[in-house]
Amino acid sequence: MAADRGEIGNFKGSRYSVGRYDTFAVDKKLILVFSVGGVLFGLNAVFLAEIIQTGDVNYNDKGSKTKNILGSINIRDEKIPVFNIKGYFRLGNGDSDTDWKGEGGRGESLRQRGGGGKSVRRGGRGMESVNSMVIIKRGLGDSSELQRGGIIVDYIEGVLDERSFDRFPFPEIAVNESTKIYQELLMISGNMVLLLNIPWLMEMILPSD
Repeated sequence: MAADRGEIGNFKGSRYSVGRYDTFAVDKKLILVFSVGGVLFGLNAVFLAEIIQTGDVNYNDKGSKTKNILGSINIRDEKIPVFNIKGYFRLGNGDSDTDWKGEGGRGESLRQRGGGGKSVRRGGRGMESVNSMVIIKRGLGDSSELQRGGIIVDYIEGVLDERSFDRFPFPEIAVNESTKIYQELLMISGNMVLLLNIPWLMEMILPSD
C-alpha cells in the first residue's frame, strides 16, 4: 500500500490507499472522521471500540430481538447506533441464501476493500467471515447534509451489495442511489482496525501533494 502524509487538525499521520478507499493512521491506530456543524472531528477508533460496550437490545426488520447493537454515539442530540456484526455474509449471485456463492480473499482483506474477513470454503461455496463494527446513520438527502454533521452510509460495496439488504438484519442502513454518498465503515478483527471513508471527503481534508 502506498502511503503519503496528511493531517486533520492536530492529528498527523499517514494515509494508506486500500482499493478505492483511504485510511488515516495516527500512531499506528486509525481515527474515525466525522463532521459536526461543518467542523471535522477525529475519534480514535480503538478507543471508540473499547468504550462503547453497552449491549443494548435492538429489533431487526422481522421484529426479532438481536444483541448485535453495542450502543450509540450522540451527535447533536441524535443517537447514531453502533453495531457489532459477527457471522457470515454470503456474496455473489443467486436467488436464495443457499444459492449465493462467495467471493473469497483467501485470508486477505475483503476483496481488498476492508479488513477483518477471511474466505471460508465450504462445499465449493465461498463465504466471507466478518467480524466488524459499523457506524450507521440513516440515509441523507444530499451532500449538503454533511455540513450539518453526522456519519454517512450508502451500501458496503464488496461486502454487501443491493441484493443483500433483504438479508441484512438492520433497517437503519439506507441506500442513497441518487447522490452516491458513500459509507464510513469501521471494521475490527482482533487488534486490526480499518476505516473506510468517503473518498472525496478524504481527498478534501488530506491533500495528496
